[in-house]
Amino acid sequence: MYTVLFVLGNTFFILFSNAIVFGIADEKWGEAVKALVVKVPGTDPLEEDLLVYCKDKLAGFKAPKSIDFIDQVPRSMIGKSLKAQLRKKYWEGKDSKI
Repeated sequence: MYTVLFVLGNTFFILFSNAIVFGIADEKWGEAVKALVVKVPGTDPLEEDLLVYCKDKLAGFKAPKSIDFIDQVPRSMIGKSLKAQLRKKYWEGKDSKI
């Protein structure tokens, strides 16, 4: 997942520290790559453009299948991103929580 973060962080639209990547439930594959990112102020990237950029730089199975834009990455008191908190809504109602 760090590879996806590095690729997204190499754009002018996303900062490495403001992106989270995790697996979400997928009917066909069981799990698909999902990215949640915070836009750099003053930019307005399109999800489609970022997906094409990632597919160009990464193997198909590593590239995110979808990207959502969020206002901020929730963090713990020590600054660690709370990925589980964001991932929870994508796994609601699923039997397996990878």
